[in-house]
Amino acid sequence: MKPAEYLESVKDRLSTDSSITRSRIIREYSNPETAHLRARLKLKNAPHHIHTPIGEAEEEVTPGTPTNIFAILDEIAKINDAQE
Repeated sequence: MKPAEYLESVKDRLSTDSSITRSRIIREYSNPETAHLRARLKLKNAPHHIHTPIGEAEEEVTPGTPTNIFAILDEIAKINDAQE
């Protein structure tokens, strides 16, 4: 995937993912070799840690290790789906 295509796929995901309650693209740049995107997002969860339910009134907080925005959003969606 070319950098510009990757950038467009990230922007598409940011605009359609239900875990993102607000987003604003601050800066974007791409050329044939690289792409950069800076965005401010409001999520239902913080990407540096994950809360997982372990009982009715208990939850476990574990370190998060996302490698990219897709991994973060997929993890949030997986947890939200499990709670429904």
